[in-house]
Amino acid sequence: MEHLPPSGWSHLVSKDDLELTRVVLREEMVELRAELKTEMAELRTELKTEMAELRTELKTEMAELRTELKADMAELRTELKTEMAELRTELKTEMERGFRAQTWRLMTAMISSNAAMIGALGFIVSSLR
Repeated sequence: MEHLPPSGWSHLVSKDDLELTRVVLREEMVELRAELKTEMAELRTELKTEMAELRTELKTEMAELRTELKADMAELRTELKTEMAELRTELKTEMERGFRAQTWRLMTAMISSNAAMIGALGFIVSSLR
């Protein structure tokens, strides 16, 4: 007791004081745990709600994108069909022109060769006389 500071008995801590402090701290810890549990539950609920909203938004956006993509693909399909039909028509026209020109050349060549043969035959016949 001689080593205690000269402040008096009122400043010393008793076992009862320590027990009371321990009880108060336990109660505060229980309250703090309860508050933490409540806040964690609220946070969990908020997160679940936000995730559900995000999932709904994503589904909606994906559906919109799917619809847009289908429309774009249908438009491209139509354009391709139109262009293919135009190409077919152009090719058919070009082929007809080519066949017509080739037929005229062939006919001209045949007539020329026939005329040459007739001329040669005529020359042979006239030389035989």
